Amino acid sequence: MSKRSLKSQRGRQNGGQNNQPNRTTNTETLVPFKGIEVYVEARGRSIGFEQTGEKRKLQYGVLPDFGHEQIKLVARIDPECAALKAGRLVVFNRRQDQRLDVHMSSANKSGQIVHRQAVRISRSNGGTKVSVDHTTNNIYVAFLSSAGVWIKAVTLVRQSGTFYVLMQDQYTVESFLNDDGNVTLPGFFRIHGGLPDFARLPVVRDFFGGLAAEERATLEHERKYVPTDYHFSDLGENELYVKLWTLRRNNGVGILKDGTQVRLFWADIRGEGPHALRTGQRVRFERLDRISDEARAAAGTQLYYDARGLTVIE
Repeated sequence: MSKRSLKSQRGRQNGGQNNQPNRTTNTETLVPFKGIEVYVEARGRSIGFEQTGEKRKLQYGVLPDFGHEQIKLVARIDPECAALKAGRLVVFNRRQDQRLDVHMSSANKSGQIVHRQAVRISRSNGGTKVSVDHTTNNIYVAFLSSAGVWIKAVTLVRQSGTFYVLMQDQYTVESFLNDDGNVTLPGFFRIHGGLPDFARLPVVRDFFGGLAAEERATLEHERKYVPTDYHFSDLGENELYVKLWTLRRNNGVGILKDGTQVRLFWADIRGEGPHALRTGQRVRFERLDRISDEARAAAGTQLYYDARGLTVIE
């Protein structure tokens, strides 16, 4: 039995959703994996998107300004979902202390699985200033199979006076065997980012620890793992790689040709919204602004520069 590639298996699980053209009709869901819906509720009723689309592998739904704070981000898994039959699904989010909260897993579950994530929204200045709490605005949907893990991030954000639900691939990590015959996920432990705390979750360890012998036989040894590194020789002047992008926080970290790391913000991305970057993208910037010592202390950052005027190259 030959090992199936992550790319081909992911294409089957996605059901081709990432290749859909932009739609302008009112729709109520985004689809992380085929058979899974994500949408927004307010006071028990679904809020339909005014528009959905895709921009540089960022899927999005545009929400009306609903005018109140009682909203929930909802993930609904159909019991006939292909991913349930092919592996395991785990829905989780990041808490304020950065730890992961697992809200539901398909392990030992039957029937429809629904998680409602309450999102905190605050308004000030007579309702003109709106902010979305980034510790409650996120849901991650992970699909586990013998071949590895795929994680999609879904988040509710406010950008330039508009509410968006944004969704993109966060991590794709292949599974390998170590010398002891145990399954390992080295891609989660790279210095460039990753979710090593996810790989340590009991539901993840139990899944890979319980793989049948014939499934383990399809996996390569971890010495075959080839990490994805940056090719700094490809960078021109005023260019960087996105080292990490956090969809729920609307910001990230870039790395320059000389190894310097800089902050990135959604408001500095050129072009029409919604705005987001992806890990590994090559980006051109207009200038670097020095962060004052006071601002660094207030933000708790060890970085010294903000990159401004961002244009995606690839």
